[in-house]
Amino acid sequence: MVEAGVYGPQDRIELIDGQLIDVPPQGSPHFGTLTRVEHRFREAFGTRALVRGQGPLPVGVDSQPEPDIALVRWSERFYVDQHPAVADTYAVVEIAYTSLQFDRGVKRRIYGAGRVPEYWIVDVQAGAIEVYRGPHDLGYTSPAVFRRGQSVSFAAFPDVVFTVDELLG
Repeated sequence: MVEAGVYGPQDRIELIDGQLIDVPPQGSPHFGTLTRVEHRFREAFGTRALVRGQGPLPVGVDSQPEPDIALVRWSERFYVDQHPAVADTYAVVEIAYTSLQFDRGVKRRIYGAGRVPEYWIVDVQAGAIEVYRGPHDLGYTSPAVFRRGQSVSFAAFPDVVFTVDELLG
């Protein structure tokens, strides 16, 4: 549709359940938190994992969301030939400022059904990080919430520990 001129290259859209969804512009709290988290992840993971910001992640035949951050298998080619697949993905992270309901509902369901191993929601307003593991067709089986003063790590990298405070600022 971009090639046909229906959408321009500046338009932010995601393919969700076979529908193109317009993604609203990012406000400062969302984008500032995204920038901070992405920076910390890049520092912490180096070449152990590739931190991809807002890139497509095919999670089924009719969904290709663009998570705020995808933590994927390191590639010297940086996935220039094709987007990473779920099999290459350790986790996805969504920054929620105004999108919490959508991130907890639709996004959690499609990431779980697509078998993304781990899904984090960074809830900017609540000052918390929701961690979901154990993907299945309806979402995830193992939710946990981490608040300020607590530490959190990805299941694939238990030795890389972040505090909620450092990620939320």
